Amino acid sequence: MSDQGDLVVGDTGFGLLESKAFSWFSPTGRRVGGVCTKDPIRRVLSAPQGLVIETRQHRATVVGAPSWWRS
Repeated sequence: MSDQGDLVVGDTGFGLLESKAFSWFSPTGRRVGGVCTKDPIRRVLSAPQGLVIETRQHRATVVGAPSWWRS
């Protein structure tokens, strides 16, 4: 797992953060969705608007992200 990226654990699922990609999975391990970027990802966070993914120059909000990303 350490060669694949950083593991982000949520209440009802988990995410895998790689240099230029982020994927999230259900508790059973089924891939729910993912984002690929041209530039390295600097930050992934939960916000009231949805899942926010940031690179150095861009910021994207994924609407409809799983509810476990919300606080």
